Amino acid sequence: HELWTVMVALALCDRVVVRRVERAGVTLRTRGPAVAGVPTDGTNLAQRAAEAVLERAREGGSPPEVGLELELEKHVPAEAGLGGGSSDAVAAWLGAERVLGLALDANERRLALARLGSDCVFFA
Repeated sequence: HELWTVMVALALCDRVVVRRVERAGVTLRTRGPAVAGVPTDGTNLAQRAAEAVLERAREGGSPPEVGLELELEKHVPAEAGLGGGSSDAVAAWLGAERVLGLALDANERRLALARLGSDCVFFA
């Protein structure tokens, strides 16, 4: 059956900071008033997005000791259906691209974000 979805951008937002570090992998720190229920392991969409970009950077010749540090300040409640996790994933993706010096093709980025979650494309 067909499904119609309406999405509206909110003024409520999280803050994502992405830093390049000289240690392999992606680390995630969370804080903020809406941190309850936010996963801090490999199931976190922002972390998964950063890991995907880091993998692409490695495929392009980035040294294996390069990594990323994510700081996620949560204001959008987790699992509230407001798209906080998906918008965080896009912010992490774009931030990771920038700090790693990547410039992915818009279509390639859109396809990769869609694999993380269909609403990630909306937030991009």
